[in-house]
Amino acid sequence: MHYGETQYKPAANAWRPGQTKADDPVEAETEALLKSVRAILNKLTPQNYHTLLEQFKALKIDSRNRLSRVIGLIFDKAVKEPSFVVQYAGFCSELVHIKVVETNEAGETADVKFKNLLIEKCQETFFREMYSDIENYEERQREIEECTDEKKKKELEDIMDDDKRLSRRRSIGNIKLIAELFKLNMLNARIMFSCIQKLLSHQHEEYVEVLCALITNIGGNLSSAIKNKPSEQETFDDIFSKLTAIQRQEEGALKVSSRIRFTILDLLDLRKNNWISRRKVEGPKTIAQVHEDMDQAERRKNMEAAEFNKKKRMGK
Repeated sequence: MHYGETQYKPAANAWRPGQTKADDPVEAETEALLKSVRAILNKLTPQNYHTLLEQFKALKIDSRNRLSRVIGLIFDKAVKEPSFVVQYAGFCSELVHIKVVETNEAGETADVKFKNLLIEKCQETFFREMYSDIENYEERQREIEECTDEKKKKELEDIMDDDKRLSRRRSIGNIKLIAELFKLNMLNARIMFSCIQKLLSHQHEEYVEVLCALITNIGGNLSSAIKNKPSEQETFDDIFSKLTAIQRQEEGALKVSSRIRFTILDLLDLRKNNWISRRKVEGPKTIAQVHEDMDQAERRKNMEAAEFNKKKRMGK
């Protein structure tokens, strides 16, 4: 199987702008709705934000299926464009009151809310295994491992690396969206802790890196949210104890690269500095800040030396 040759080949029945493949009038109307949503999202800018928001609110979203598919479009757009995730999260916060009424077989009705479906989408995507969105991932990994043609193997590895890069980008986009939704009070601390614990449970440094990115983004907000909740404060302290053990490479802790240890160190310093990034400090530094910067540089230097000596002893 040669993944590179068919990677961008469209399906014979692929959807194209201006076309509908639905014979069912209801589905045709749904596809027209989704086309309008795509057009709004593609034109969304700070300048026309409110105009497009009103256009969106005027759309006919009157079933669970339509609401779910609309949320899927917004979610995918936000995840694929992490640099605009704050804008998309803000857009979502304006739509929390959208709901549809669903009737079950017994004739009972219940509200299906935009906010609840969005949260379900975020959680469902977040808790997938890393790279699970890459088609035939395990099969392709085996093919790379078993390939004896060096040239072909290199080609397969390059394609896989590109797919992994896109997958990681989507993961980071999802993390950023979850973080921004939390900061807008659309997600609570309990959900954030479940995400953090899930990342920490994986014994792999890629998850630790994502974890650090998440806590860096929401640490200040999360600390404020649990200020008067001793049990949740204790949970947060325990998370940082585990990260500290990884950073110090204590016995029994996950072994990670020096780059990830530096990332953890930055996060530990950020918390110590009350979630105020030192990069934002302007003007002359105080003597205390200069000394702390020197201490941090010395710690990094010692870590790099220890890493180098370790590799040297192992003959790498």
